[in-house]
Amino acid sequence: MIANLMAFWFLSMGATQNPSDYVRLHKETLSRIQSLYFKTELWLESAVPADGKKRDGSDRRELQKKTQVWRKGICECSIVRQYFTFSQKGKVVFPKDGQVNIRVLTDKESRHISGWDPDHPFLLPLDFAKRLSDQSRVGCVVTARTPSDHGRYTDLFSVVGNRMLPEFAETTELVLLQKTDPKLITLQVKAAKARLFEGAVIELDTECGYMIRRVTLNNGSVQEVEEFAKYPDGVWIPKQIRSTAGGEATVLQVIDCRVNEPIAEKDVDFSFPEGAQVSDPEKGLFHLWGKDGPAHTFQSQKDLDAYYVSGMREFQGHLQPRAGSWTWPLVWGNVVLLSFLVLFVFWRRRLTKRL
Repeated sequence: MIANLMAFWFLSMGATQNPSDYVRLHKETLSRIQSLYFKTELWLESAVPADGKKRDGSDRRELQKKTQVWRKGICECSIVRQYFTFSQKGKVVFPKDGQVNIRVLTDKESRHISGWDPDHPFLLPLDFAKRLSDQSRVGCVVTARTPSDHGRYTDLFSVVGNRMLPEFAETTELVLLQKTDPKLITLQVKAAKARLFEGAVIELDTECGYMIRRVTLNNGSVQEVEEFAKYPDGVWIPKQIRSTAGGEATVLQVIDCRVNEPIAEKDVDFSFPEGAQVSDPEKGLFHLWGKDGPAHTFQSQKDLDAYYVSGMREFQGHLQPRAGSWTWPLVWGNVVLLSFLVLFVFWRRRLTKRL
């Protein structure tokens, strides 16, 4: 602790010109986060014009997605509920409850679950005859976790996209710019593999644990933390992040946040729903999930298709009446009864005419 305080004093006096020293202080603040829960909302709105004047009624503010994240150490579970997105054909709007995507990161695995809403679960029985088309609504994939996979944790702390500053600094050449604001340390990317990052400016807030305050890319887009919240152990968490590009902006609002509070194992180890089809592309396997793990495993897509075809035939067989069963007597009995009913109506009509 004393060494950290001495380093902070040394750097605050401007006694270093090495950008890596400030990156290290930033990393030390992140290292104090042992567990984290946060809930965010991402809003799409018109960017504020440079002149600061109010726009006309064409302004809009739409909720694009909600996110919940449970993180314990390096393990994480996130639930993203997206309400709309954009494709080459334009805006795509999802149903009222949104499109749900769940991602789980263990120390070894990365699990993806799409189309499964834990707030509105539905049964996916392993019996094909009962399942029918339910399977097509749920997609599950499991892969090995890579060292650079940080999960939704990066929503709050990344330089851009999912790139954290310590890793970003290893793949770029950073230089320290002259201070224009005594509260900020300004770093600039002198060289980078991606041209988009060349010339980018990263500003660290010395009063908020050297966390990223603002990032400006060479294409003019800006990502800025408009407000930080302070937590115990010297941890600072963004409360609102505004990203602007062109005529639009996205605003990430942190609705709830808990730092270094107990998180149950079940919250960071969300399993696949029972009955879901889970693909493992790295091993070339396909699983049908049971209560505690794979109930059936197939070595290829061909084997899985054969299982579905067999299940469909069996299901169709249940629908067709079998010879010697009680179904045919019942059918013929109904035909005879209907015939007597028709004859009775005809006889009544003729009797009425005679009278």
